[in-house]
Amino acid sequence: MVGKILGDRRPHISQIRSQKLNVWYIKGDFRIIPKPNNVFLFGFELEEDKKKVLKGSPWLVSNMHLCLKGWFPDMILSQGFIRARVEIDIGKPLLPGVACIDSNGKEFWIRFQYERLGELCCRCSLITHPTNQCLKPPRPDEGIEREAKDSFGPWMRAKEIFGKHYPARKQVPVE
Repeated sequence: MVGKILGDRRPHISQIRSQKLNVWYIKGDFRIIPKPNNVFLFGFELEEDKKKVLKGSPWLVSNMHLCLKGWFPDMILSQGFIRARVEIDIGKPLLPGVACIDSNGKEFWIRFQYERLGELCCRCSLITHPTNQCLKPPRPDEGIEREAKDSFGPWMRAKEIFGKHYPARKQVPVE
């Protein structure tokens, strides 16, 4: 498995190892091989441990994201990826993406996809009702498949590639 730490500091391997042993709860051993540009290769003794750790990604190491991806020998290590868990205000529309500017001043678009969405209105992008119950008037181009920056649609729904469940979290009763 390959991992990239998103940050300007490079933690020592022993620091990564000790921090991850406390949160991964794996049964076997693992090793870390450092590569340039804050990239690390991870080897696991047990395949089930590798799958468990990969499924729970991204992780934090010294408050920097550690993003993980399955690795194969011909893999290009420069591809970017990140998965984040976010809290959503259900009274506001989901964002279809965000405009960013690269180091050359050129604008580019990052499209968001959301996992585990129930209802999604493709007219107003709220998750409180389906499109056929929306009170907002239909757009003239509604029903046309497009993925423009300002549009909402089924492309905002991510495929279930990370499994059915997130790692268990402690539930605290509210009194």
